[in-house]
Amino acid sequence: MRKGITQDEFNARIRRLKGLYPYQFRGLDDFEIGRGWVIVIEEMAAHIHALMPESERQRFVFTQIKEKFGSGRFYWNYTQAADKARQVDVWTVVHRYEQRAETTCAVCG
Repeated sequence: MRKGITQDEFNARIRRLKGLYPYQFRGLDDFEIGRGWVIVIEEMAAHIHALMPESERQRFVFTQIKEKFGSGRFYWNYTQAADKARQVDVWTVVHRYEQRAETTCAVCG
């Protein structure tokens, strides 16, 4: 049995995420998820960052990250996306990581 991450480690990893991708998490104070899902959020944030050109990044933000019905739900806003195809790509990425949260332990990852 794997041991879950501590609350201190979870908090440190969330602070690191906010430092790496401040535009994605601006105004988002609460992550209402199991600590084991932090790896899912880390990978999703990196994927979105790589997908998005620098000129578009300030238009994207997560508005809520929470557990719902036993899985992660990642709500976001991508205002006035210059490229509608990229908006679809972002939706696809977020949906993929929501599905991944369904098969990832919320306690130990």
